[in-house]
Amino acid sequence: MEKNAILFFCIYFFACSSKINIEPDSNYVVPAEKNYREYFKSNYNNLDPLEGIWTEYVVGTLYDDGKVIERKEIPKRARWIIIKNGSSYKILNQYGEQNKYVASFKRGKIKNYYTFDCLIIKTKDRINVEAQLIDDTTIEMSYNAPRGIFEESYKEFMLVDLPESEQNNLELYWQFNWLKTFPIELD
Repeated sequence: MEKNAILFFCIYFFACSSKINIEPDSNYVVPAEKNYREYFKSNYNNLDPLEGIWTEYVVGTLYDDGKVIERKEIPKRARWIIIKNGSSYKILNQYGEQNKYVASFKRGKIKNYYTFDCLIIKTKDRINVEAQLIDDTTIEMSYNAPRGIFEESYKEFMLVDLPESEQNNLELYWQFNWLKTFPIELD
């Protein structure tokens, strides 16, 4: 009987304990990102300003026939690794992969302007927009989400499935800011 009471107490204690932390560690850096950090650190003097690790912040605005029906800010939505690859800059996810997209920046004709080109593999949507590098620490770009991306993003954005009757009237406009997190100059 005493063993059962101890067992019950242990199960109750661990089941009801609020001290167990199941939140991911926000300071954790995945191995691929660590490797790229080492690369950027050892090649610091030869890097182009666009090369590095970036954190994506986005504002999405959902329109219905031109009228704003929802606007959301999504901080730290993603982390990107940008590395020079010939005359372009390859964009990798934080794991060093391009498994859902093939994306790159190409230098534009005007200083600090680039063309962002991205093929979303699943939907076959292509995004091709101008991006601006500001003070070597911020990339800004914006675009209307192509239909396939819009349909995938709608549930994340509105937390409900996209009603078929509303598909033709809705438009999702994304405004992106990528902030450089590594390497950065400290004054």
